[in-house]
Order: sequence, then C-alpha cells, then structure tokens
Amino acid sequence: MSRSDSYGSRTALVDGARRIGYREPAVRADALAERLVSPALGDGDNLLVQLPKRWEFVALFLACQRIGVAPLLALMPHREHELEYLAELADVAAVAVPDTCRDFDHETLAAEIAEIAGTRPRPVPGRPWCSPGARSAPAPRSGSPR
Repeated sequence: MSRSDSYGSRTALVDGARRIGYREPAVRADALAERLVSPALGDGDNLLVQLPKRWEFVALFLACQRIGVAPLLALMPHREHELEYLAELADVAAVAVPDTCRDFDHETLAAEIAEIAGTRPRPVPGRPWCSPGARSAPAPRSGSPR
C-alpha cells in the first residue's frame, strides 16, 4: 500500500494557501508519466528541469521516477550559460521549463538551448506538468522565495 493510499487527503504539500493531499500528486504523476513517455523521452534519458518551487514540480519529479527518466535540476536563476553546459554535460533528451517566471521568458531560452545543442534537447511541448488551463508559473506570492 502506498502513502497516497494510506494518507489520501492528508496534507503532503503546501503551495501558498493551497494544501495538497498525498493522493493528488500521485495521480498527477501517473498521468504525467503517461504523457511524457515517448520515443523521444524514456527509460534512461535525462530531463533538464527548471521549474519554480511549486507542487507541479513535485508531480513532474515523481513522474520522471515512474518512467525511469533522470531529472537534472536547474535553479530558476540559471540562464543560457549554465543551462547549455548542463544540457551538453548530461546529454539531456528534453527540457522542462515554465512559459515565463518573474517576467523572464523561459520557453524562448529552452528553444535557444535546443538550437545550440543541435537536435537535443527539445523543450517538452505543452508543459504537461501544469494543471489544465493553468499558467505554468503563476505570479510569485510576496515573500515567497523562488
């Protein structure tokens, strides 16, 4: 029996004013794993992840574990120099970024990293780690470090 079965709606994560039970991240991670696995991303691949500290990050991390993808975690302040180095060093298959965060266009940066590195890495299309209809990087809450 997993923790999500045992603890269900008990609080596992706190994201601002939102409290999230054990079940929701597990369900999201399962759905994400199905959407992420493809001929281009699967067991043994590396995924460069640059997401804000939000519950969606946790769901993506868990999804990677479920499909055998190693998430390479980048800090939100990292830019082209650091991300290009990490992408080449780890031979990442794809990049997971928010659309924007703190007025910075992460999608464009991910596309530039993909172009510099050649055919790899590719931005993960559609930001599947986000809630349907939600922005991938909501405006930061005051006093909340990113």
